[in-house]
Amino acid sequence: MRSSVKLAFIFLTIAFLWILSGKIFFSSEETPQEEPPIDPKVTYKIIQKESYRPQLTLRGLIHPYRSISLKSQTSGQVSFIARDSKNKQLDTGHIIARLHPQERSFKIQEAEAKMHQKEAEYKAGEKLHHQGFRSTTNLSALKADYYASIATLKTLENDLSYTIIKAPFEGMIESFFVQEGDYLTSNKEICQFITLYPLKITVHLTNKERLLLQENQKNLTIKINKQSYNVTIDRAAFVADEKTHTYQIDLLLQDHKTPFLPGMAVEVHIPLTPTQAFPISSSYITLSEDGQIGIKYIDDHQYVRFQPITFLNEDEKDFWIENKDQDQLRLITIGHEFVNENIKVQAYQDKEKPQTVFKTFKE
Repeated sequence: MRSSVKLAFIFLTIAFLWILSGKIFFSSEETPQEEPPIDPKVTYKIIQKESYRPQLTLRGLIHPYRSISLKSQTSGQVSFIARDSKNKQLDTGHIIARLHPQERSFKIQEAEAKMHQKEAEYKAGEKLHHQGFRSTTNLSALKADYYASIATLKTLENDLSYTIIKAPFEGMIESFFVQEGDYLTSNKEICQFITLYPLKITVHLTNKERLLLQENQKNLTIKINKQSYNVTIDRAAFVADEKTHTYQIDLLLQDHKTPFLPGMAVEVHIPLTPTQAFPISSSYITLSEDGQIGIKYIDDHQYVRFQPITFLNEDEKDFWIENKDQDQLRLITIGHEFVNENIKVQAYQDKEKPQTVFKTFKE
């Protein structure tokens, strides 16, 4: 009986010590603690505003300086056309075509004779009027007849001169619309006459673009198909076209050695007023959570900030953006796609080149 009690007591003691040793062992271990969050690493570079001259990029069409359609001012049969003068530079007054004079010369001789007759009658009437043998009314009628004969003669002389079609200014014949033997009525097209140089480039500006163009700006250096040329603003419309709602601008290209001809479409870059802007590579441009286009930069407290941007223009390397609030930015160049706005980061300048694996971090 005693031996069994002792044995039970021993087993109970061993069990108690085993349980007690387990509690002491686990209580002596340190409870695991959560690691503090690690700020994401990004790379930045300092950018500053630079002097920049924005420009308008437009599509233009080249025209000759002047282009008119020469028309007949009287009727008659075409007796001569200066086809050998086509596409050649002609002086003012060069004969382009002739109409047959027909009976015009004889009508002029008849009108001259009548004018001399009316002149003699008028002078005789003046003498008789001074002597008291002619009334004032009779003298006025003779004077009216005399001046009417002068007008008739002048009309016939003009009609005869209209049979010779001359170059109205220096230029060239682009094309003929008639041939010898054709009978023309008044106001019939004869040929297309142009002054080629200086070439005229016509562009159309929207409301916003027209406001950007400097007033009283006459001489410009522009780029046409990536080549620089000196031009003069010949016309800058102040009233928009009713159909297109655009403003027409005519530029005169003074250089005669250009590879352009009328009818060609060209790309025109018109410089605007210089300003201050940031040059930004397209790889640094990103989107905000709500879809705005902008850039991400780091503020003075190492927090990521998002700045919506306004594009001014682009060149071969960079976009030029406007930011009126700051003259300098710490632009995130590596990691901007993986960090969101308003989170704290570990920022390294470009030259430090931190080695890190980026994850997407959210606020």
